[in-house]
Amino acid sequence: MSARVEGVTIIPAAPADPRRCAIYEVLLRKSTPENGAAERVGAFLGVAVPAVDLTIAGPFKEYTLHNRDHSKKLLHLADQIIPAATMDSLSVLECLLIIYAAYLHDMGLSFTSVERSRILSSEDFLESLQRWPEIWDALTRARGRLQFASEKERLQAETEIYQLQEAALSAYLRSQHASPGRYRELIERLKSVSSRSDLFQIRAVSFEEPLIDICVSHNLAPGALAEVKELYEERYARDLAIGGEQANLQFCAAVLRLTDIMDFDRERTPKILFDSLGIASRVVPGAEVSIYEWQKHMSVHSISIEQDEIVVSAESRHPVIEKAIKDFCQIIEREIRDTLGVLRRNSPQVAAKYVIDLPASVRAKVRAVGYLFKEMSLELNQAAISSLLMGEGLYSHPAVAIRELIQNALDACAARLELETDSNYQPHISVALATDAAKRHWIEVNDNGIGMDEHVLTEYFLKLGNSYYECHEFKRLLSQSPRASKEFIPISRFGVGLVSTFMIADVLEVETRGGYSPRNDTAARSIRIERLGALAFVTSSDRRGAGTTVRVRLSLKFESI
Repeated sequence: MSARVEGVTIIPAAPADPRRCAIYEVLLRKSTPENGAAERVGAFLGVAVPAVDLTIAGPFKEYTLHNRDHSKKLLHLADQIIPAATMDSLSVLECLLIIYAAYLHDMGLSFTSVERSRILSSEDFLESLQRWPEIWDALTRARGRLQFASEKERLQAETEIYQLQEAALSAYLRSQHASPGRYRELIERLKSVSSRSDLFQIRAVSFEEPLIDICVSHNLAPGALAEVKELYEERYARDLAIGGEQANLQFCAAVLRLTDIMDFDRERTPKILFDSLGIASRVVPGAEVSIYEWQKHMSVHSISIEQDEIVVSAESRHPVIEKAIKDFCQIIEREIRDTLGVLRRNSPQVAAKYVIDLPASVRAKVRAVGYLFKEMSLELNQAAISSLLMGEGLYSHPAVAIRELIQNALDACAARLELETDSNYQPHISVALATDAAKRHWIEVNDNGIGMDEHVLTEYFLKLGNSYYECHEFKRLLSQSPRASKEFIPISRFGVGLVSTFMIADVLEVETRGGYSPRNDTAARSIRIERLGALAFVTSSDRRGAGTTVRVRLSLKFESI
């Protein structure tokens, strides 16, 4: 049961045995020799548990767990969100449907070796490859290399082909796993393996189709729970009668949806986190981040249900993870709000009987380890950038990137000359080349210019197309400086240096300290950005003087420049 501390429900770990979950205990209590529920659910778990433990396809197999532990956690979470009065009033059929759905809903992501071969050769799969040109092109290139490959090259190409097929299988199964047809295949497989044609029956009446509808719902928008199939026929009936038992399919589907999205911890990470790290798009061999590295990055260590909010507590070692956790908490919040909103539209009698007890607010409480969390990322002033690119063909040569960085440094030093009260100030700019331990090449441009505070970083440096030198704040600083000339004209293009940097580089690092902040912000900061549009990794720096150092790691194809 939940541990209650001053009105806070701290969700404990799931029991080792699913039979200790409250919903399973209710089913056992309401099972009779006539309905055979206890014996049937035992037989179902006997074949369903090994089935969900089968290999998951593609790059997600080491991260997002859809195995027996996930299914068991759904039952455990159902205990936390269904009040005791509602739990005790559930029919034996409703208990069966919720338990079955917990194990069946993601089973379509798994496959046997026989199914893998069948899918790879199916016309539907081959046609689906056209929807993923990146994978298709990489497969074509790898297969082409096989024709003239040496023994070593052949092994590398075959490994790449296998991994690309796994990535394609993952994408394909994700698009198919929640379809009625896929669930029917799985149900037939489970009946065959168990040699039980009555595995999905109660009192000799099948509940396969209602179960399929419930499983399908977890991949639909919340509004689907209120849909009407035909006149006066609800898609998710509130009072469906099967084998002498009644079931509220809408409630069962709502329980599945909410428990599925709330199973969010270091053992099972939702797809949004992979997307935030760019893992999903990495289909080249060896690009996947290991499970050990993933666990090092992210740990959601507890979820508590308080009176007016759900609190997700976590530690994070990367700002992308923190941002993704916070974003996913917003997704959970919307799902809870929308799903509960559908349930509240039922008749007073149904709404009073079928209750889900959850606050509508979800808050992420993340402790940052080793970085300062600031929601900074490169943003485009689209009108300004489009005008510049279309009018002058900026990207005609990769050397533009280096030129832009040097011009930025020149502007920073020129700006400091305009503002500096110390007559001994001497502008200094250096350009250096370096090679790291991984033998990757870096270009470094260092200046002792004006530097940047947090406001300038966020509002100008990382918003491409916005020029700090054109803003009212900088012009006011110039007007207050006795050394400033009539007009300061920068030579760099407004914020385009960063865009051009990613023409030739795959990592950008910036170390800066502002010297002329109207906000008296003289803190030194380091920023790391791993791709255009990615969240910036911000840490404190020990830089002493005002100025900026920009380091870019050259992409492999540009190391020769």
